Amino acid sequence: ELKTISILITGRVQGVFFRKYTVQNACMLGVFGTVENLPNQQVRIVATGTATQLNQLIEWCHRGSPLSKVLHVSTQQLPYQPFSDFTIKR
Repeated sequence: ELKTISILITGRVQGVFFRKYTVQNACMLGVFGTVENLPNQQVRIVATGTATQLNQLIEWCHRGSPLSKVLHVSTQQLPYQPFSDFTIKR
């Protein structure tokens, strides 16, 4: 069963290739959705996948990209959204 969640990541997560690494990781996991920088310096991911895939993505978010410093990760269940790929929203 596919679910859609929102993940908010706080810390040093902009300007450290966080979105690029998120796309790579999501594609590896087979997760679809979007990742974007927010004006408040957070990064938001909206992702659709199985519970296992989404849990693996959340785990990765706690580590982040090599140069990032993740302070907080929060998730929220969303209504199911179909995506055809995983992209960076600009």
